[in-house]
Amino acid sequence: MDITGVVYSFYSDECSDFYIGSSTSPKTIQQRHRQRARAFKMSPLCCKMREIGVEKWKVEIIEVNVPYSQLLYRQQYYLDTLSPLLNNRKAVIMMDYDYYGNKKE
Repeated sequence: MDITGVVYSFYSDECSDFYIGSSTSPKTIQQRHRQRARAFKMSPLCCKMREIGVEKWKVEIIEVNVPYSQLLYRQQYYLDTLSPLLNNRKAVIMMDYDYYGNKKE
């Protein structure tokens, strides 16, 4: 069985900022982000979660069944397309690859 994952948006209705992530364990996304915020991690997302309220954040799956080998490339596509303010680094350096992880010619 091939491993697949999801690309998701993590957001709150109480602000316009959001985060784009990817995971092979979609059932634990919300729990993991809340744990990090409660542990006082200093990422932009965790700081915003504490500011608004950790329990007020939701997950929206934006792409499903992404092959593991393409997961970070698909996440980077949404980072580049949607320009979220709470991501503080790229998912992957694209260099000579497309948004599906294929080498460009």
